[in-house]
Amino acid sequence: MGRLITVNVNKSTTLGGVETLIRHLQSLHDGECIELYEKQETKEYFPSDIRSKAIPYGEKGRFSKVKTKLRQALLLGKLGLKSDDVVVFFHPNDILYAPFAALGKCKVVVVQTNDLDVYFRPLSKVIWKFLSARVDYFTVYTDLDRNYAKKYRFLDEVEIKVIPRACRLRTASEMPFQSKKIVTIARIDEAQKNFSGMLDVMDQLPGEYTLDIYGGGEDAEVASLVEKIRKYKNVNYMGVTTNLEALFSGYSAFIMTSRYEGFGQTLIEARSQGLPCVVYDTFLSAPWVVKDNITGYLIPFGDIESFASRLRELLETSELFRTISENCLRFAMETESELVDLEWKKIIQ
Repeated sequence: MGRLITVNVNKSTTLGGVETLIRHLQSLHDGECIELYEKQETKEYFPSDIRSKAIPYGEKGRFSKVKTKLRQALLLGKLGLKSDDVVVFFHPNDILYAPFAALGKCKVVVVQTNDLDVYFRPLSKVIWKFLSARVDYFTVYTDLDRNYAKKYRFLDEVEIKVIPRACRLRTASEMPFQSKKIVTIARIDEAQKNFSGMLDVMDQLPGEYTLDIYGGGEDAEVASLVEKIRKYKNVNYMGVTTNLEALFSGYSAFIMTSRYEGFGQTLIEARSQGLPCVVYDTFLSAPWVVKDNITGYLIPFGDIESFASRLRELLETSELFRTISENCLRFAMETESELVDLEWKKIIQ
């Protein structure tokens, strides 16, 4: 059994969708796991896998960016990669900092973790063109993403596999109670998550509607969010949570106002508990995760009035709420971990 080697900015014990995936892949792999990560200052929330060895490659001081990439390449070269090893990258640009000869000795996987426009920016396109022959698999979230990727001819030699994110929760056996309690879970990052837009939606709703925001982030980001919601009596910042199943049981709808996303892990988790989702349609996977008028609603970005109107319609109409909640539970099977795990095992074992 070979080794599973992952290369990522953050350590897998921190918060985030990619970090969650790394922990999950480590749990599926039967051999030794090695993770190379850059940032060493991020707060850790989860225990390390006992079979995993974490090695930081981030450098500080003058020319830190250059030194960091050089160390990243050095560490990959020192691993002595073999044919039964699997190296997983989460952005094509990181392939550039791996020894070319070493990549030819192992299985190389690139995993989609963001909107594909990010993966095909000018520099990334150049890297794909010259190094795609060294990539065995490119995993994408949905058929929509695969069709988008296939238009780039330089990926012809790469096997593009559709593997959605696995839901971490068991599908609920009962639909949630209908109320006017709304929830969101996200990394606290205004530039991406657009909490300002979320508060604009709350301005359009009656005072009996409440919103609880869960998630962690940089201290400055959290402080900024807390300051923004200070004037709202019906909006609360709840901090970090890891007990999602118990959390979701107290709410009736999940909202997301992001400017961009990769997949939206929290959306499938909310769906698995029967929570209808109302989401800005800002990423390619959104129509697959949130089936418009079936498991929730997709709203054009910035259409605050429609966002609020759909929420009111959903949470004030018993039959509509029941139908969409039941649909959420029915479609949750798409991302049940047993099915998704089988696809990952084919690649990393």
